[in-house]
Amino acid sequence: SGVNIAEISPHLREAADAYLRNYIDLSVKLGAEWIVVHGGYHFTGCQKIRKQASIDRLKRAVEYAEKQNALLLLENLNGEPEPAEVHYMPDNLEDTQEYFEQIQSPNLRWSFTINHAHFDPIGIKGFVEGMDMSLCEEVRVADNNGEYEIHMKPGTGNVDFGEMFRLIESSGFKGHYMNGFGSLDDMLEGREYLLERAVEQGEEALSAGDFSTASEIFGQILRADPENGRVIGGLCQCLIKSGELVEARAMLDGLEGKVAIVTGSATGIGYGISKRLANDGANLVMVDMDANMLEQSASEVSARTREVEISIGDVSEPQTAREAVNKAVDKWGKIDILVNNAGIGGINGNIWELDVDEMDRVYRTNLRGVFSFCHEVIPLMLEKDYGRIVNIASITGKEGNPRMVPYSSTKAAVIGLTKSIGKELAGTGVLANCITPAVVQTRILEEFTPEQVQYMVDRIPVGRTGEITEIAALVTWLASDECSFSTGAVFDISGGRATY
Repeated sequence: SGVNIAEISPHLREAADAYLRNYIDLSVKLGAEWIVVHGGYHFTGCQKIRKQASIDRLKRAVEYAEKQNALLLLENLNGEPEPAEVHYMPDNLEDTQEYFEQIQSPNLRWSFTINHAHFDPIGIKGFVEGMDMSLCEEVRVADNNGEYEIHMKPGTGNVDFGEMFRLIESSGFKGHYMNGFGSLDDMLEGREYLLERAVEQGEEALSAGDFSTASEIFGQILRADPENGRVIGGLCQCLIKSGELVEARAMLDGLEGKVAIVTGSATGIGYGISKRLANDGANLVMVDMDANMLEQSASEVSARTREVEISIGDVSEPQTAREAVNKAVDKWGKIDILVNNAGIGGINGNIWELDVDEMDRVYRTNLRGVFSFCHEVIPLMLEKDYGRIVNIASITGKEGNPRMVPYSSTKAAVIGLTKSIGKELAGTGVLANCITPAVVQTRILEEFTPEQVQYMVDRIPVGRTGEITEIAALVTWLASDECSFSTGAVFDISGGRATY
């Protein structure tokens, strides 16, 4: 919050500008995705002069944010009674509109604070109808008593949150919701209250035949609560009643009844993939050499799916692949999906500093493990004329990283292996693809120096590491029936780093 950034004194003008620039620099270093800013406030009656000074200063801040690739979110603030000494900016619809009319930039968007709007005479509805909701990146949520500025836990004031969801989700809003009240415990409790109000409003819209609004509300809820059966059922009804039968069937079917083997699944990407496959209805054999973590992770995943088996072993040993395959076949009689995720980073160092034993160690896990599992699984898939194989390679397999020869070269080999078996299996019902993530925040990064990690992050144009959920989403599509015309392909998920 740029306190008093509307200050017009020439003695303070540069200090206020420098404050904002430094704050933007800090946010970039911290990896912040956005910064919420205020227009400032004024003590005196010269609001017109101070408001223009505020807009001019924020315009300069936005220009600097554009250069630093930072995103600013301007918050609508709370109005005060006319005799009050302090007035915030912008504190009403007209002023909020004026800020965005005078400052038009993709690096300035709106943070819609609904409890501030609630005790404005026009209310939340007036802001939603009066503002261009395509500018809205964030809805900041808190309850209010309708009388004065206060951030209350939802359900303790008089904001109608069901109506709020209906108004906002039917407006074309595509951003996120942010809790802005109380303690962490208050926010967690409030989140559950808000989810329940949203579900009720979605069901009400569905009953009224407003399928578009219901779909928007249900879709927003699934981002926060992907296992909510009421919401999944409601969204399917919306799709069916809107005539989108194929989409509804895909949503209902998901990976129901499919059997998947996921290697390296005790932690990190493998665990995230296992959770996502389980959420979509797959039964799993989770493979890892860390017995304790594997048992704990499998227990957590089993609550989401029909059944989970574990297979403890080192993927570099062919026996591990045979044991995992036998468990799947003994339990379910088939294997539909294979995700070769297990991998190690290896010791960092120049090639002339490494022993050949280190190369062999990394090769045995990163490439021989993939070979062994494919070798055991593919014949069973061919018997059923159905299968999906997803190999986890790396962007380093395309571009190579210095001081990471074993890792880079074995991941490049995984790409080559995938292309080869894709061609071998072409014309059958078995598809094989791989993905090449950039750096993702997982335990494998502990094997690299901080300098290597920073080197990898610095090469990602979007300026951040990948999320496990993003990797899992792509893998889940490649493992599904919706992937039907891609095989032997390499799918980039590198935040723009890949050059081919």
